Amino acid sequence: MKKRVAPWMACFLAVVIALAGAACKKGPDKAGTAKAPPGHEKMMQQHTKEIEESKKVIVARVNGVNITMNDFLNTMAQVTLQYSSRGQQMTPEARQKAEKEVLDMLIFRELAVQEAVNAGMKASPEAVIQAVAALRTNAGSDEAFKKSLAMSGDTEESLRRSIERNMLFDMIAAREIFGKIKVDEKRLREAYAKNKNKYNRPEAFDVSDLVIIMKQSDDAAATKKANEVLALIKKNKNDFSKLTPDGTFILRQGVITREVYPELFKVAAKLKVGEVSDVIKENDELHIIKMTKREPAKQLSFDETRALIESELKRPLIERRKQEWEAELRKSAKIEIVPLKDAKKPTLAH
Repeated sequence: MKKRVAPWMACFLAVVIALAGAACKKGPDKAGTAKAPPGHEKMMQQHTKEIEESKKVIVARVNGVNITMNDFLNTMAQVTLQYSSRGQQMTPEARQKAEKEVLDMLIFRELAVQEAVNAGMKASPEAVIQAVAALRTNAGSDEAFKKSLAMSGDTEESLRRSIERNMLFDMIAAREIFGKIKVDEKRLREAYAKNKNKYNRPEAFDVSDLVIIMKQSDDAAATKKANEVLALIKKNKNDFSKLTPDGTFILRQGVITREVYPELFKVAAKLKVGEVSDVIKENDELHIIKMTKREPAKQLSFDETRALIESELKRPLIERRKQEWEAELRKSAKIEIVPLKDAKKPTLAH
């Protein structure tokens, strides 16, 4: 696959990113209703137009079933978001590799779904209805759900079909991949014995953690507030529950480990159950902690680690079986691919 893409494809991605940014910045107006930013309606029209065009462009055909540019772009958008969430930029080389992997994955999933249909598998209508209902609930409102569908170029009917396909894929993968992977008891126990020191629970502390809400460039005020709260806690005999919430702090329960909270852990290690720390700074936050329970380091037993060990041993076997099955599916399949730079027409040349 080539690095270059059709100009309209780059435009489509730009519109998606712009819409996502606009959605994040959008806030309530004086009447309390969401107010669209300037140019939002025009962007939506452009976005809808690009989606409809992408649905007409074929990037591959699997046993006569089309995979469209819209399918490809939706999956690439997810991959791009994964890069962004890790703080990484997608280089041209990384994009080229990702494009190939995405197209291969779409072809594999289409082959798998076709295999499920040929095997007589069917998604439960009740499960599909429940899945749609869950998405509607998660959207927050029926209006938000409809806007979400519009953004993705879906209808409720196409969403149901997509959910059904995902369920069929899971069903056939459970049979052809996961159902054919076994790790015997002897190998599990050998892995535990060989890596026993790896399977231990580090020392940890259960604490009540009071976090002062700091404003940028207001460290002095935050420190003053933290010391005032600490004095009040001590006056109330270390009882956090007697504090009156005033919007300057939050109180939470949690577990402190050395790896995640090194500064808090260092202080907590010196506290007895019921004792309260001084003010601690960790990752630009001010904390006051109260020890509620100490969890000593512990060597985990075989039974406690069995599921983890099995998962670790199965991981390469699952990937190997997936590759074997994909090769089996491709062997008898008719697959046609259009390079992205040539994917301009709605049909493939014969």
